[in-house]
Amino acid sequence: VGQLYLGGPNDKFSIFVKTNKWRSKLRVRKQEEFEKLVRDIGGKSLGEIMDAVFDGVLRTYAKRKRPFVRVELDGKTEREVGALLQLLMCEIMMLGKLMGVNPFDQPNVEEYKEEVRKLLAN
Repeated sequence: VGQLYLGGPNDKFSIFVKTNKWRSKLRVRKQEEFEKLVRDIGGKSLGEIMDAVFDGVLRTYAKRKRPFVRVELDGKTEREVGALLQLLMCEIMMLGKLMGVNPFDQPNVEEYKEEVRKLLAN
């Protein structure tokens, strides 16, 4: 998927979400095997590695002029995640309006909802 998004047609939009509360103290041991796979990873915390991956992806998107939004949550509570999901739902409604598409009338989407209802009924 990364190859398609970065090297394919520039017709996709990405949303990257990060929480600032996730800080693992776990560190990758300094071992030759790890250094062969990823140089300079030894001794880094999982948080440092995740930050580097996140920032590296965003820099690449910016360099290639790929459209994206960066969202940073102060935490990861139900309220914050719910607010983000609400924002994304509003985004879809507005995009549908701009594109002349009714986001509430999608028969193919309704199909999976019917399957979910069947599963929940059991």
